[in-house]
Amino acid sequence: MAMSAAKPAIQMIWTRPVDEQPQAGRLRIAASIRDALREGAEVNEIVISTAMELYGRAWPFAVGWSWLKALLRGEMLPVQCALFATGRQVREVCERLDTGAEAIYLDGVRSLAVLEAVRNRNPTAHIVVDLDDLMSRRMRLLRALGETLSPGYLISRLSPTVVRLLSGTLGTLLVRYEEQTLRGAEARVCELADAIVLLSDADMKELEPSGCARRLRIAPSHSTLGNGLPARLEGALRFVFIGSDQLTQNRLSIDYLRELWRKYEIPTPLVIYGIQRRQVELPPNVRYGGYVADLQEVYDGESILLAPSFLRGGIKTKVLEAFAYGAPVIGNSASFEGLDNFDYPLTVDDEAQLVALLVAPEAFRARLIEAARCGLDRIRKAHSPETFTRTWLEAMGIAPVGLPCVHAQRGVEVG
Repeated sequence: MAMSAAKPAIQMIWTRPVDEQPQAGRLRIAASIRDALREGAEVNEIVISTAMELYGRAWPFAVGWSWLKALLRGEMLPVQCALFATGRQVREVCERLDTGAEAIYLDGVRSLAVLEAVRNRNPTAHIVVDLDDLMSRRMRLLRALGETLSPGYLISRLSPTVVRLLSGTLGTLLVRYEEQTLRGAEARVCELADAIVLLSDADMKELEPSGCARRLRIAPSHSTLGNGLPARLEGALRFVFIGSDQLTQNRLSIDYLRELWRKYEIPTPLVIYGIQRRQVELPPNVRYGGYVADLQEVYDGESILLAPSFLRGGIKTKVLEAFAYGAPVIGNSASFEGLDNFDYPLTVDDEAQLVALLVAPEAFRARLIEAARCGLDRIRKAHSPETFTRTWLEAMGIAPVGLPCVHAQRGVEVG
């Protein structure tokens, strides 16, 4: 019996463990990318240790030294890149690198220092950098909103003193600094990589035209879940929001919804799911639901996702998840920004119209069911796992089984 050919190898380099809990947002997308690549390749993973893990309380000095060395070379290194740029971090990755890999995947602009080292060691390697959201744009939008720099998932690794400093004037100044320096870091990534990946066309249009990396937009995948049918919405309806307030975009949405329920005395129940770090008073008919691992507990056929967004960029995974369960979503134009050519019936930018929906959702039942059907159709047509797997394998230069390989060529722009 003839032996099957061995799968090609892909080296994936992460800035955080993909299997870290709780699973949500970016982690779910990262896990789906890994699963897609495993369909056509043997995947080896390396996680870049954080400076906090390697240096303990001395991490600010190690990161500061990395930033200073970059400055002496004439480079202004973003802080979020400096957090993964110490000599020890880069050496650890290079020592574990699979030099025989067919292709190398790097997770985000934060891995810039590792990208430079890997490119120097492997000048002919096929390297793909997954930028996800365009971080320079994210910083510009945060500055416009007057927000400080949020440490996001790194908050659990920082001392209360550092977190407090970041929430004040220092955080405001860092947003401005990151906005300016991330543009240069993103340009450098485009010079070194063979291909870069973003989630949305809006982010792609703002990426400065530098470097010769192929530019790919790959939307997240999602299978239909539950019974694969739009919600019937027959019983008493309720609204839900999903997301932890440790992320700025979720905190802004939660605060807006709390104020709506308080100001207009909305009678319809709202349940806010996710791990919440703040202890804030909730108005009547609003409660916390905690973290739920199985979203089928949330999307019970009578739930409507509320997803107003005040921070553009990427694609809102909570929206795709609700669609996949057949649930309707009410959001504004920012909520659906990454879903190109999507004429959705519940895009509501006017607050008076939104309040009417919230006060008496039963009066809009037919419109809600049509929105649920529209969302399911979008999942099936634009986010199928098969298309996602093929596109990612091709981006990595791996030919999917039964399909010709379209190897990413530097300097080629694609939509």
